[in-house]
Amino acid sequence: MQNDTRPLLNLDASVNPENYRMFRVINHVARLGFVVHTIFVPLFVVLQVYPLAAFNVLSSLASFAGYRINQKGNHSLAVTLLSCEVVLHTALAVYLVGWSAGFQNYLMAAIPFAVFNHQWRTRTMIAVTGGVLVLYCLLYAVAARLQPVPIEAWIVEGISYLNAIVVFVALGVTSYFFREASQETERHVEDLANTDPLTQIPNRRRLWELLELERLRSERSGRSFVIALADIDHFKRFNDSYGHHCGDAVLSHVATVMRASVRRTDTVGRWGGEEFLFILPETPLRGAMEVLEKVRRCVEEVPCRFGDQTYHVTVTFGAANFGRKQTLERCIREADDALYQGKEQGRNRVMSGPLLS
Repeated sequence: MQNDTRPLLNLDASVNPENYRMFRVINHVARLGFVVHTIFVPLFVVLQVYPLAAFNVLSSLASFAGYRINQKGNHSLAVTLLSCEVVLHTALAVYLVGWSAGFQNYLMAAIPFAVFNHQWRTRTMIAVTGGVLVLYCLLYAVAARLQPVPIEAWIVEGISYLNAIVVFVALGVTSYFFREASQETERHVEDLANTDPLTQIPNRRRLWELLELERLRSERSGRSFVIALADIDHFKRFNDSYGHHCGDAVLSHVATVMRASVRRTDTVGRWGGEEFLFILPETPLRGAMEVLEKVRRCVEEVPCRFGDQTYHVTVTFGAANFGRKQTLERCIREADDALYQGKEQGRNRVMSGPLLS
């Protein structure tokens, strides 16, 4: 078992975690759009379809603008800009080059944007999707009556293949990064549920899960483990004398020092208030006492700095060995009893309960 120190989502302050999936998708789709439109510019210059070449310049600028707008946190505006660009570019391309070139397929890639934009109501999503369908049908009906710019058939066929590839890549990129962002968001939500927001270590809920896992592992392997409770000495005076902000700073400081002092296989979490709980797997009580003594010394030796002041903090520990014929609740009570004895004997020490088999 290891301390779970995975970071939460590393987001810019302008990005709301609720919009993270849209943020990721727009980023990559806008980059893809910029590259594709940039490639189309010289292609249509060579083919002497100058209006479409000029519009692809504008489309490249729109893709870049959509990317920048998305970076600043205005995802809905970015989606609207990119979607409008796709619709206008598709309509112009079909009008000038014809249906056979396959530009109408870009409309399909625009539909996911309507679905992913959670800021739109369901009615708006349905209306936008329906509008795309209507536009597709209108372009199909109108294209049969148009006289496209004369381009050799093999070139038109090549453009249609290129467009098909781009559309499939766009849909693949959209699906992949939406899935990846969804998984990251789920992990973020899980971390929030299992992490104490002040100290950024496992909370009581997560500790109970880890304790149960360690109990099952101990029963299978026949090896005991140690549960320890730690309580900050005279913590009340930090809150009463210097304010709750100082108390929060002390809690955060002690948690950081403890987490850095234990072994990689150990777990430390916030049990409640100024109390912490340690899980030391496959460790005899004597070995656990040595680990906890090291943690105690580190807390004592590393001062807590808050504002212009420096505070020296000490912690009292109570440890108990978890035996085969014991419950977690009983082991925690024994650790708590040992902690109480440490407080009675002067604090800033490590005490242990009975050694069990």
